[in-house]
Amino acid sequence: MSKHPTQFPAWQIRAGRDMDSILRYAYCRNLLRLLLEMELLTAAEHDRIVSACAARFGVRAYV
Repeated sequence: MSKHPTQFPAWQIRAGRDMDSILRYAYCRNLLRLLLEMELLTAAEHDRIVSACAARFGVRAYV
């Protein structure tokens, strides 16, 4: 039985991103989106924090 490495999209491999950082960023982004929908954050605050999270985890922000 051969072992296959975890499959990553090509953009993740090229950029050297690891799955842990991607998952942490996704969790952060989803939590912030929930706070935005609950009107506990303004759109500007949401965008600023998402960008900061992306920089912290080393991923590209999709605001």
